[in-house]
Amino acid sequence: MFMRWNTSVLAICVVLHGVSHCGADTLLAPTVLKPDDYPVLGVYCGGSGETFNKAVELGFDYMFPSVFWYEETDWLKGMVERAHERGVKICPSFGTAYDGYGERKSDFAAAHPEWFEIRRNGDRTDHGAHLGLSFGVPEVRQHKVKVFAQRVRDYNLDGITLDYTRFFERTCGYHPSIVDAFKAETGRDAAKIPNKDAKWKQFRANYVTKFVRELRAELDTIATERGRPVELLACSNADPHECMDYAMQDWQAWVDEGLVDGMVTMIYKHDANEVLRQVQVANEACRGKVWHMPMIAPYDWYITSDEQLLDQSLKALKTGTNALAFYRDDFIFKYELWDSIEQVSKWTRPEIQRQPINYLQNPGFELALENWAIGLGEHVERVEHDGGSRTGQAALRFTGPAELRQIIDRGFLGNPQSMTISLWTRAGALAAGTQLFVDVSVNSGKVNSGKGAEAYYRVPVTLADGNDWQQFEVRLPLDPTRSIEHILLGIVAEGSEADLLVDDLAVSLSDQPADSPGDYKISSKQASKNWQPATDNLVRGQLVSGSSFWEKGTEYDNAVDGDFSAENYSYGAAWVSQRPGQDQWILIALPASKRISRIRLMNNTSQAAYRTNEFSIELSNDGRRFRKVADGGLPDDGVTWTERSFKPQHAKYIRFNGITGFNLEYAVGLLEIEAFEE
Repeated sequence: MFMRWNTSVLAICVVLHGVSHCGADTLLAPTVLKPDDYPVLGVYCGGSGETFNKAVELGFDYMFPSVFWYEETDWLKGMVERAHERGVKICPSFGTAYDGYGERKSDFAAAHPEWFEIRRNGDRTDHGAHLGLSFGVPEVRQHKVKVFAQRVRDYNLDGITLDYTRFFERTCGYHPSIVDAFKAETGRDAAKIPNKDAKWKQFRANYVTKFVRELRAELDTIATERGRPVELLACSNADPHECMDYAMQDWQAWVDEGLVDGMVTMIYKHDANEVLRQVQVANEACRGKVWHMPMIAPYDWYITSDEQLLDQSLKALKTGTNALAFYRDDFIFKYELWDSIEQVSKWTRPEIQRQPINYLQNPGFELALENWAIGLGEHVERVEHDGGSRTGQAALRFTGPAELRQIIDRGFLGNPQSMTISLWTRAGALAAGTQLFVDVSVNSGKVNSGKGAEAYYRVPVTLADGNDWQQFEVRLPLDPTRSIEHILLGIVAEGSEADLLVDDLAVSLSDQPADSPGDYKISSKQASKNWQPATDNLVRGQLVSGSSFWEKGTEYDNAVDGDFSAENYSYGAAWVSQRPGQDQWILIALPASKRISRIRLMNNTSQAAYRTNEFSIELSNDGRRFRKVADGGLPDDGVTWTERSFKPQHAKYIRFNGITGFNLEYAVGLLEIEAFEE
């Protein structure tokens, strides 16, 4: 028996061009690190000499080149030799399900066209972006195992990282080898039952697991021959239930059966708190049996700055996970993020534990006003101050109220007793009566209870004329017996005239109690009185969260921005969910409760694949117990308003549910939602 990964190891992995795994700090076997040791580093790459040199410079321990598993890779052997001279392990990433791409096929696939996977509609996966043979065919699995073993031996690899070890999508898995076996075992015809049938999905997933099991056995044989481990790592999305639902990938079974040494979860998110939440989900699924490596993404628009990379890295590591991966090297160079990765590489476990999480996103306004709701935005803008070290701030310039608001709705760690809020302010000449407040509402609920509770606070911020920056900080109480659902933070300026700058805001949680738990608390009635909407439409410019969004330009807050543009598929104007086009939602959180009696909706102006068909509207006072006030269908166009009136009722939360889209395999969407008082 050879050594598996020890879950007490702290590791970090940079991922380039693909997916990866991180390892320990020696070539031959994983090593348990002391609590105060620096993290282990790894890099996933192509054959770039620049990346290799950078990895050596920063003391990386692992490299993960991305290659076609079915083709010889001449440069890989040279990389292995150079890496081993420096004590670095090589575990390439292989896209297992692929047997070619476009019109190009592997020799084995070209010789066996009868073994290509088949979709429910009868199409073969023998061309295009998804080209692959069926896991249901024993000869296919045997061939892949043989080639993988050959690659390990020929290139002296330390292990394999399995990517795309799944069906391409939920409509696949209808090859006769699978359909016939299902009928023989269950008596059911797969073509006559829903594609989402639980037993049918599990039956297909078992064939992928069978491949992983067969590969594990072959790698164990090689490990025995060598006298050292051959590591088998699996790449997947973070939630095993979603993996099963979409691609029949049962990685939970791989973990529980001990088939893999580590899980590399692809958490390509712009939302750092969603990163935190997904790492928690995957940590729980790994159950301490394997090493979990969350992979965050300096790629595309997900992470583009040092601040974002450090924020996501800290939030991932604060969950207690023993590894971290970065995707990918060309964008790391593009965005010049190696310096921040070097900072992460020097964090010790005690230092990680000491650093507080800032749950606010874009707290220094490096990304303009992203993540911040600003109502109509008439008196709020992002500016750059010439003096000091600050490069971006939010300016509140107004005659009347101006506000910045942000919702924190996921990723909470532990059972905190207090919340610390801090910010920096700089005030120019102030008119008499100008005031700045921190408005906070904490939505919480008893575990296993449908009831929620809302605590409101209004904290005055002391302002002084002049050009000096001042820091303000306050600690507010939390009930550790209740789970936090949402925290709504508002920075609200009131008065006849002002020129205020705010910067470097922070919200952190602590297990230390607040000093004065009764200070600043107000009633829900007073909170409602304090908030006076700028227009009759209560939701315009307010806070929105949701189940998912398609990509940048289709975010939740597009549904309340008053933009009705139809250009470029309504990007920047409409909310569009991820797949599937059913059971998706957005939640609008008002600063305080209002008496609502009417809702108006307009469908996405884009094509039907991104529009909502059936919908419902729900209201809530506490964010946990919702009541339906409207439902029906939206027209298949993006120009017709759908209006629903109902008996007036108090609510702080408005939830739009996209029950189904016009195409269930795509998305639901919404161009605009409006809500009005009686």
